[in-house]
Amino acid sequence: MHGPVKSPLDEGEALEVIRQAGAVPSISQLATMLSWERTSTGRVLARWQAAGLVAVEDGPRGRKIIRALTVVQAEHTCAQPGNTQFEPPAPAPAANAVLHDIAHAPSLLAQALRSGAIVRWTFGGMFVAMSFVLYAISTILNMTFWSGLNPDMTAKQLLAAGGLAVELINYAIPSGLSFVPLSQRGLRFVVRAVLSVTMILTAIAGASVVKNSLGSSHVSRQENTRARDRLNGVVKSVVEPVSDDAVKDARNRVTTATANRKTTCAPTRTLDIDECNKAKTELTKAQVALASENTTHANAVAKADEQHRKDVADAQTKLDGMSVISLDLDMVAAGVEALVPGVPEAWVTRIVVLLWVLLFAAAPCALLKAGLEVLLAPARTASPLRGGDHD
Repeated sequence: MHGPVKSPLDEGEALEVIRQAGAVPSISQLATMLSWERTSTGRVLARWQAAGLVAVEDGPRGRKIIRALTVVQAEHTCAQPGNTQFEPPAPAPAANAVLHDIAHAPSLLAQALRSGAIVRWTFGGMFVAMSFVLYAISTILNMTFWSGLNPDMTAKQLLAAGGLAVELINYAIPSGLSFVPLSQRGLRFVVRAVLSVTMILTAIAGASVVKNSLGSSHVSRQENTRARDRLNGVVKSVVEPVSDDAVKDARNRVTTATANRKTTCAPTRTLDIDECNKAKTELTKAQVALASENTTHANAVAKADEQHRKDVADAQTKLDGMSVISLDLDMVAAGVEALVPGVPEAWVTRIVVLLWVLLFAAAPCALLKAGLEVLLAPARTASPLRGGDHD
């Protein structure tokens, strides 16, 4: 018949067993005494020896003799050869406490991991941190909104203080109300009434901030749309025609001077040499003026074409630099339209305002309570350590 199976000891209990035994003649016997595995026992002994918690000496037939050290002996061993013979003094209670804490450090970490304590601390701390962040943002928004109602500096400071008080009430009452006894119904009713008023004030401030932001976004979107339309018009435009009235006038003068010369210098009539020469001179002047007007017009056309190309290039560069926006809806409404087509823009604005109010009015205190619940939740019972856990 086999006796009952003993549970493996943890490291603190193992050190106490070695200390009470005085000396253990082999690692195998120590593993049996502690209900550990042989390989795990060797690794733990090496770690203890490096930490100065035990002394491992050479014994007969290649065996190792294990002795537990106190704090004083551990310091002495660090300065003496490993085979120094000594008799362990009676362990002191304070030294035992220190050794117990040191020996339990790895097992405490393992127990914390298995019990979920680290996970609880991590996520509980994150909940509380997020609560503080949302509270800070909501407080700034509240103070900014209420202080902006009056341009007078004194009034602005008072209104800002009022906004801070409103946020403090919203943040503190939901958690603090749980400490008010249930028998104090009147007090609880009054506190809840105050909380309701401050929550409404916070909702008004938050809704106003979101509404104004969406309104500013709408105005900016309209300006961007007008600018985009204007630039697109420039890109798609053609060169403005250059007036050629001066050329036409010069051409008419040439035509008139030519007709006058033909009439004056015609051989069928009595030729007046002076009048003929005068007509020829006028024709020459008209032809020179026409040539000048043609040159001026051609230069004007080339200049207009060059300016048009420059304007088109500048407009295209500005278009490329503009952000891509919806031409019909603001960015929030466009996002909702992509998810749920057909939702009116006015309803989108109302939904965004409602979500904003719920986030900053209810989320800070809710996250705070959730974080405290997680941090203060009782730890799960850890399972006993196995032999392999001591490595």
